[in-house]
Amino acid sequence: MSVLLAAEGFFPPIDELIVWPDFFAGSTFNKIALINVVSVLLTLGFFLIAGSRKQLVPRGVQNMAEASIDFVRDGIAVPTMGKAGLAWVPMLTAMFFFIFFNNIFGIIPPIQMPATARMATPMVLALFVWIVFNVVGIIKQGPIHYFGNVIWPRSVPLGVRWLVGIIELISVFLVRPFSLAVRLFANVFAGHLLLAT
Repeated sequence: MSVLLAAEGFFPPIDELIVWPDFFAGSTFNKIALINVVSVLLTLGFFLIAGSRKQLVPRGVQNMAEASIDFVRDGIAVPTMGKAGLAWVPMLTAMFFFIFFNNIFGIIPPIQMPATARMATPMVLALFVWIVFNVVGIIKQGPIHYFGNVIWPRSVPLGVRWLVGIIELISVFLVRPFSLAVRLFANVFAGHLLLAT
């Protein structure tokens, strides 16, 4: 409908692009929730199919899955975290494919809406990463050292250590989850609006 109106010189209101009616009366399950569920199922299905055909020389879906894992391992995990990043490849690969499938729905004609263009999905992902980041920091360093390193960073000169500690405290515990969510949301939402326009 909005395509026909746009062809006649009428641009639909912004609400038509970002607000989706609920599928069931009295529920909050809408198109975005459906896209999230389908993205989870596509990610699980892709790796279940790839893992069911174990061949020494991979072909088809197994080859695509192995190439994707290699990409995440060699292009994301190891360059940013070193050898310790190898333990995080499964989580990063799952998140990569979940975000990929969520975003690919933005260019499929009947749907034309990436789920990450709504703030809820990026915020849940950002909170998950933020919790994992802090929990791993506490486990590796212990709670006293972890919070002590954030509040009183020893690698900073003593004269400005208190100032950097305040900045780090605000950055790590308040700004980080919001900034992670906004990075994904704003980029995808802006692209969605450009495509819709």
